Amino acid sequence: MVDEKVKDLKVSFSSDDLDKNHLAFIGKEEIKIVYLGYFENLQPQENYYLAAKLIDFKPNDRRTEQTYSKYNSIDDKIDPFHYYTAYIKFGYGRCTEEASMETRERYIDRDEAVKLVHKYDNEFPEDDFEEVLTFLNLDQNTFEEIVNKEALDKHKNNLVVHESDLPKGKGMSPMTWQILEGNNEISITLFEMQEKLDSGNVYLQDVMEFNGLELVSEIRDKQAEYTFNLCKKFLDNYPKILESWKAQEGVESFYKVRKPEDSQLDFNKTIAEQFNLLRVVDNDKYPAFFEHQGEKYFLKITK
Repeated sequence: MVDEKVKDLKVSFSSDDLDKNHLAFIGKEEIKIVYLGYFENLQPQENYYLAAKLIDFKPNDRRTEQTYSKYNSIDDKIDPFHYYTAYIKFGYGRCTEEASMETRERYIDRDEAVKLVHKYDNEFPEDDFEEVLTFLNLDQNTFEEIVNKEALDKHKNNLVVHESDLPKGKGMSPMTWQILEGNNEISITLFEMQEKLDSGNVYLQDVMEFNGLELVSEIRDKQAEYTFNLCKKFLDNYPKILESWKAQEGVESFYKVRKPEDSQLDFNKTIAEQFNLLRVVDNDKYPAFFEHQGEKYFLKITK
């Protein structure tokens, strides 16, 4: 924009009220961009400590979706969707960014960073999903079908790993919903993405077996293990594997987005009756809770 004339800016912004004094520098001389990071070693964790000390800055009461921190970029509800779409496009997300930085700064070691990335990087940002859809004037179907043929055609293959026996169990959080249904043998599918949600041809499938006692962190660890195994098997057999696809067959079904209120326990049921719900709640992000006589009580579950 530095070479654009003031009159061109008026046309571009359809405004007759642009203040020429504010735009007079444009095109007059070279503009040098300077970042604070040129002078200060900006570290989010140190920034948090300083803000907490100087202005009593408070972190969130739960970890940020897609990562493990509670203090970094917590005032922007669209930010998680920036990181989620970046994860889809580039293969790494918010946790990779934060863990990489903290590894370089020696706050954590590489082994811990890898475990955190496997646990959180592919997490869907559910907390503010409905509000963001309203802000963007989108419904859920439109959001899920946002990848069009033009985008898909830019790549030879567009792969997705989904935790269900497609076409059954399309949609959001399929593994969690199936555990709530009492299923401890859950299919996991690697398939070719199409414009329609979870509808492409299948290349590989496997079955994750659970003993019914795992909590959410253990469930996610197994999910990550099987996901990486499928991806490695695809790469090891590429390109011949492209000839062995199969079409999805059967009646399709869909799971909805899970919300924090889905972690509510029934005060009148036993723990045994609700144990599968306790297995899949996240103590930080969407903890188990129950209501009694107008009060709300939260529970945390660990081994």
